[in-house]
Amino acid sequence: KMLNKIAEQGYLIVYLTARPIGQSNTTKKYLNWVSEGSEKMKLPNGPLFLSPADILSALKLEVIVKAPEEFKVPLLKDLAGCFGGDNPIYSGFGNRETDTYSYIAVGVEYQNIFQIDSSGVVTHMVDGKTISYE
Repeated sequence: KMLNKIAEQGYLIVYLTARPIGQSNTTKKYLNWVSEGSEKMKLPNGPLFLSPADILSALKLEVIVKAPEEFKVPLLKDLAGCFGGDNPIYSGFGNRETDTYSYIAVGVEYQNIFQIDSSGVVTHMVDGKTISYE
């Protein structure tokens, strides 16, 4: 619901993962599968960016080195650069602390960064308080 309300306000939802491009079909299927509530609300449409690296290199970066931001930060900077002027990336949502580092590195204000756990609980990164759309 929350992401759909954000999209309804005119914001573009962009999906970014350090998964290798070879997993694009699986990742797209996952994003289409995710739903919420009895009404089965789906995630809003938006572009999906994946790592251009081969599967072993991408997995090494994310699982062994644990530094997916090495892929995400340059991509986000390139994306922001496409728009010129002010940073078009207003907010960031992620499921790992490294996502927070990525958003900070591209100039997203800390108060606009949130972490979402596997059960859907949203944590505001400024004060660690859990929040909900409701």
